Formats: sequence, C-alpha cells, structure tokens
Amino acid sequence: MKKLVFTALAVVAFSGAAMAKTGEVKEIEIKDFKIENNVTADPCKDEQDAAVAECLANGCSEREAFYFGAKAWGECMKEVGIKPA
Repeated sequence: MKKLVFTALAVVAFSGAAMAKTGEVKEIEIKDFKIENNVTADPCKDEQDAAVAECLANGCSEREAFYFGAKAWGECMKEVGIKPA
C-alpha cells in the first residue's frame, strides 16, 4: 500500500514539474521583408582582363598589370553599384 501511494504521489509530482516549464507559443509577424541581390558572376571581370592585357601590351610588369586591372575592376564595381565584400 505504501508503494502504491508513493508511486501515485511521484507521478503527480513529476507530471506537475514537467508541466511547469511549458509556455505559450508566440507567432512572429514579419513586417519588412527585404531581398538582397546576390551576384553570382563577376560583372566586371571582362573589364579587368582588358585592363591587364592593355597594361601588359604597353610594357608593364605582371605586378603593375595586376594592380592596373584591380583599379579598373574597382571603378567598374562603383559604376555598377556593387560593394565588394
């Protein structure tokens, strides 16, 4: 009989403890949903390659041509309106 009473009290106590942590589920409403443009291809790659080729054709070293191409790429990105990451 003692075991039965103890078991009943344990069931009530543990179910009460389990129910104590439950809370309400709140719904969140999204008001401002903004989609950002993700660029998957480089729109200024052709201009960069052309600038590198032009610089190499005019006698620049590879390092100078790289920086000349990087400058052309940066200017193109400003015109397109894309900020580099």
